[in-house]
Amino acid sequence: MSEDFKQLLNPSELEAPAPEAAVDAIQAYVKARWDADLPSDYYELLRLTDGFNGTVAGRGYLVLWSSALIVSYNEDYEAPKRMPGFVMVGTNGGNAVYGVDVRCREGEAMQYVETDFVPMRWNNVFWRGPSLAALMRHRADLAGPEDDEEN
Repeated sequence: MSEDFKQLLNPSELEAPAPEAAVDAIQAYVKARWDADLPSDYYELLRLTDGFNGTVAGRGYLVLWSSALIVSYNEDYEAPKRMPGFVMVGTNGGNAVYGVDVRCREGEAMQYVETDFVPMRWNNVFWRGPSLAALMRHRADLAGPEDDEEN
């Protein structure tokens, strides 16, 4: 487990790792839809825990969907149509949805973002950082200068 994930996630709230076939299915979906791939830290999390539903650093609530839900939720909520290049990965348990902006098509240069389910539009996006850990720190209200991005 990366040091960031160790500090931010309670081990008792983790699930079993995602099946490798499910991780492969997400990669294939993102490749087919946008000719892109998600950042490696997202796959690192799936290999640690297949989804997450709990508090980050004991403070902010975060739901990261299991690998079995990523493709169906993106299609069911019409994310590719409503926000082309946005891959939803979870929520705050309310109206906010979190995801990755894959429009640049380079995994390590992508940004984690927040928007509302309604309306789900690029002009209603909050940039949450260059890493999944930055998004988690934001949820725990622990964001620091290393998480800031000019966008």
